[in-house]
Amino acid sequence: MSIVRFNDFIEFDQELGAGEVRNNTVRVTLSLRYDAAGGCFITLVSGFETGKGDIVECVEYLGRQPADAKSNRAQEIQTLLQTRRLALKSRDFDVRPGRFHVPPASVTGDRR
Repeated sequence: MSIVRFNDFIEFDQELGAGEVRNNTVRVTLSLRYDAAGGCFITLVSGFETGKGDIVECVEYLGRQPADAKSNRAQEIQTLLQTRRLALKSRDFDVRPGRFHVPPASVTGDRR
């Protein structure tokens, strides 16, 4: 089973703390999506696999990808990514890039 939390990192973090994380690995990455008009949007995806083989992910919508990599918004996004990684590492999780690939038909969760 796969559970996806949309824009609710606190709930994801609580599940992470309460659950059994397979191999103690949490994946954290930025993901790009394009709309029909070619607009690029960015999400922060965090996920882990439980000992039972279930996948829990948190997908946080961060808006349009900043055109300028040195803009304030681009720096905010990088800071958020680094903050999440460091917080997970400080709790002794093995933080790796990438994400778990979840078949769309098996995704459950609420869309906030």
